[in-house]
Amino acid sequence: MVKKEQRTMTIRLLRQGDALLRVTGLLARRSIALDELVLCPDEEQGLWSMTLRANADEAEWRQLEQRLLKLVDVLQVEAS
Repeated sequence: MVKKEQRTMTIRLLRQGDALLRVTGLLARRSIALDELVLCPDEEQGLWSMTLRANADEAEWRQLEQRLLKLVDVLQVEAS
């Protein structure tokens, strides 16, 4: 059985409405059940910082990280 753990991911993305829709759409398609989602302006002008927390296994989390990096509006992803 695959062990699911509490994991956190921070995403920096362009501060545009479409960017937010793309990220949340990806989460919905991957059926990621979030425990927490925080969105706030980033220190750098024109960017958002989004922090996600969810229970996921290692493979699931790494795959989500790779898919997020393919989105045009996503600049950086840090997973832990």
